Amino acid sequence: MYLQNILLISFFFFCLLAEKCTASQKQEYLIQGSSGQDIILGHGLEVNSTVEIAWEFVTKDGKELVVAKANRQNVKVYTKFLDRVIVNNTHFLLTIKNLTYQDTGTYIGRLTYESGEIQSVSYKISIRGKDSYILNTFLCSSKVIKYDRVYKHFTYLCMKRFALSAIT
Repeated sequence: MYLQNILLISFFFFCLLAEKCTASQKQEYLIQGSSGQDIILGHGLEVNSTVEIAWEFVTKDGKELVVAKANRQNVKVYTKFLDRVIVNNTHFLLTIKNLTYQDTGTYIGRLTYESGEIQSVSYKISIRGKDSYILNTFLCSSKVIKYDRVYKHFTYLCMKRFALSAIT
């Protein structure tokens, strides 16, 4: 951990001297799964943390409803400096309840690290029902990368910006 901090600080000062990068980098969340199954946040640099996760549904009138919560479990969060780090496939698993048409809206996932730092991952979910068939479309920034209607499998990418100094 100490060595990692030294490398990050060195990289930061190298960027300032070279003037080829900024103090902010993108963080990648690749999410795969379907309603009621594991959601996978992955491919990235492995960071072990104790994380408290609460997925909340925000209704149109602004009220919040907790739909799933995992209290302080030992899980893994993965980040990636895009175009700079090549890593093996890794996962962060989160299970949410089965969703219905009425659950359409915006969901917020809050990640709380041991250091007390809080990061939010937000996404939109739109569920349309046809007879007994329910189609789940998970959106992030209104962009779905891939959705397989046959196997009910979706993949989307959410980009967020974090200060380089915040990723340690």
